[in-house]
Amino acid sequence: MRLPRLVVLSFVGTVAATAFASQPAAVERGLELFTRTWVPHDSRAAEGGDGLGPMYNASSCAACHAQGGLGGAGGKERNVRLSRAGSTDAFLIDHRFSTLSARPVPSTGGSKVERNTPALFGAGLIDNIADEELHAVAATQTGEITGRVAFTTDGKVARFGWKGHSASLADFVANACANELGLAVDGRPQAQPPKGELYDRLSLMQSAVRQTGSKVDLIAGPKRDMTARDVASLTAFVGSLPAPRQVTEQPGHKEGRALFSTAQCEACHVQTIGKVDGLYSDLLLHDVGRSLSDEGSGYMTRGTEKALLAKVDADGMVEETLSDGSVVRVEATAASQLPPAATEWRTPPLWGIRDSAPYLHDGRAVTLDDAIRAHGGEASGAVTAYNNLEIGQQQTLVAFLESMVAPTVAVATLY
Repeated sequence: MRLPRLVVLSFVGTVAATAFASQPAAVERGLELFTRTWVPHDSRAAEGGDGLGPMYNASSCAACHAQGGLGGAGGKERNVRLSRAGSTDAFLIDHRFSTLSARPVPSTGGSKVERNTPALFGAGLIDNIADEELHAVAATQTGEITGRVAFTTDGKVARFGWKGHSASLADFVANACANELGLAVDGRPQAQPPKGELYDRLSLMQSAVRQTGSKVDLIAGPKRDMTARDVASLTAFVGSLPAPRQVTEQPGHKEGRALFSTAQCEACHVQTIGKVDGLYSDLLLHDVGRSLSDEGSGYMTRGTEKALLAKVDADGMVEETLSDGSVVRVEATAASQLPPAATEWRTPPLWGIRDSAPYLHDGRAVTLDDAIRAHGGEASGAVTAYNNLEIGQQQTLVAFLESMVAPTVAVATLY
């Protein structure tokens, strides 16, 4: 029997006009990978891979990214959990499931934080934003609003992740495959079980060898579950997802947009970066206060204080004040690229926000009103301005935000 084949038929909204959209064959392969439900020792796994797990949070990309349509956000029940045993330890993903047993994996204890699943709509457009555009936006911010460009540990400008830990969409996708699905991918450490379950892992691999004849290295672990072509195809599908829409015909839309500006929300939630319009984010790191403090990061952690960092300009230079009071421009150093402080977060894009509840990095805010009021730090002035609005005006501002909706993605089933 011939199995049904899914292909993206049409997008209602602004199609991501990127190189990804010009790769229909890759996009179709990526759709199959995005919607595929992986299983242990999956026949789809490549080159000695062990398929799903051994540690994972979901068995498919679509299981978490489905709110508002395929590729959307996820509910709080899909939050990724991070934990660490002590204050000097790195945060590790506290996976919900393991192929080594039927039970969820217990937390390691200590500090625990969570991350809400972000929507992927328009990710290809964000991936296309040049480094210089982000530096230019940072250079325009002065006074209380002073965002800074996020960097990865290898010095690349970051665009993705709540703390700004991924430089490109390809990196973001590969990291998700390795960390959320436990798939072995080139250049990414596959999610592994706690040390106490190492014997179970080896036993599982030995069983796989006996049952399927798979060539699994019992010391180094599985080879690859996804080839470089697979990852590129999955990235192409995600990168082809259209940008969210904005419903401008609703009553009070212009008034809500004006209030959004008056309340200083657009200082961080910038409408346009380069050629990407309707994003409503500067993609920079901002200090939003201790009430949202969270030390968990995509790759490392540090203390709770915000670093007093010079801003890196488009030429890769920073200003330094010398002992005599004079100011000079010098080349940025590693100190200018420190990882985010506990109170710093990358400004999340607002496009499609109506269909991405709950809000904030851990989904603590049920409504947009809750999310606004939870801000602090650099956003304190905006919160004060919002609180000083009349209730009707607050509702009009929120209605403006709710005019940003997920795109309609139509998927056809062909035989």
